[in-house]
Amino acid sequence: MTDPPASAGTEPNLAELLLRRLFEIADVMSSLTDYAARELGMSAARARLLWILRYGGTISMRELATRLEVTPRTITGLVDGLEADGWVRRGTHSTDRRVTLITLTPAAVTTLDTLERGYRQLAERVVMDLSEDETRTVVSALDRILDRLAAEAVIAAGPPVGAGKPPGRSPGRRLPTA
Repeated sequence: MTDPPASAGTEPNLAELLLRRLFEIADVMSSLTDYAARELGMSAARARLLWILRYGGTISMRELATRLEVTPRTITGLVDGLEADGWVRRGTHSTDRRVTLITLTPAAVTTLDTLERGYRQLAERVVMDLSEDETRTVVSALDRILDRLAAEAVIAAGPPVGAGKPPGRSPGRRLPTA
């Protein structure tokens, strides 16, 4: 990746270089995510919903819509498609029949187990040229940067409108570190 040359006699702005790298990483990660979703025969939005269920367990339709930052109508369409393809199933809440709960099917769990093994192998390849200390430093720095970017997203979004939440860091956006 080549950076534009710095003006004569000036050092490159490291903050801008870092932000540029973060955008480049986001583009590459987005491409990898889209590729993995296509391999499963689905959209990135459907794949994201599956990962939310993977790490969140059984979740209500309303909570899924909130985590994906989509409308109830959109979540219904996503779940309809995933259910028709055998990835998820609907159930009712034990004490509130108005609440529809969504859970992964056993076939989905098996497929996600396989994908997660590939994800872990990719993670190992990504850091293979870094020492453990360097990797810890990068993770720590990225955590702080992610927190700052999430705060910036909340500021940019302004006050929440309706039942939705402003963009930012949420449990549905991040894979666990364990």
